[in-house]
Amino acid sequence: MKKLDKLSIEGKNYKKAIELYTYALNFNENQIAIYTKRGGTFYAMQDFENAILDFSKVIELNPKDISTIYFMRGLSKTLLKNEDKLGGCSDIKKAIELGYNVSDLNGLDEYCNFKK
Repeated sequence: MKKLDKLSIEGKNYKKAIELYTYALNFNENQIAIYTKRGGTFYAMQDFENAILDFSKVIELNPKDISTIYFMRGLSKTLLKNEDKLGGCSDIKKAIELGYNVSDLNGLDEYCNFKK
């Protein structure tokens, strides 16, 4: 998995990383870590629709710490070509409720119209 992570993050060979993550899911489609990494790779590729699908699958599989996943899915929704501000802010609010720290993200409460 470390080699694959290098492909995706350091080498920026996102297309190959997606291919390999997808291949790995053929053997076990309930791998939270693979969906998380593939969702992050889709996000890095600015393929927000597929990032949302993978982050949603992670939430469905119900890992112990999903605040980051809710945040990433929410952020992806706000970056869609046809922005889903309501859905994105709802996910970000859920992330905050679950303990995600957004104190470094200036303007988020203004954008979503809620207090941190």
